[in-house]
Amino acid sequence: MNAQTKHTPGPWKTLSDEHGHKNGNPFGSVRFIATEDANFSGDSPASDDYLTSGSLICVMRDGPKANARLIAAAPELLAALEKISSNAAESPEWIRRIAQEAISKAEGNA
Repeated sequence: MNAQTKHTPGPWKTLSDEHGHKNGNPFGSVRFIATEDANFSGDSPASDDYLTSGSLICVMRDGPKANARLIAAAPELLAALEKISSNAAESPEWIRRIAQEAISKAEGNA
């Protein structure tokens, strides 16, 4: 992560509340994206009261698990693109251009 990046540092992971209906969630299972060091206590991470360490990045109330995995991979994807972009001499121009466009979008500059 470069000095200008303002997102929560990775790695991130996905967590699920598989008891969503039981806990009154009309959407069923809820997926959480949190920092790798996040831990929850109790039956459900649906409340900040359950977060015992780490940071909660976002809560997904619907959608496939693949969406949660993609969001959780964002810090590593950004780091890979930054590495490609910074090794300009070793990467063909089209790779550097695509990597830089993705980095700009991730950093809110696109």
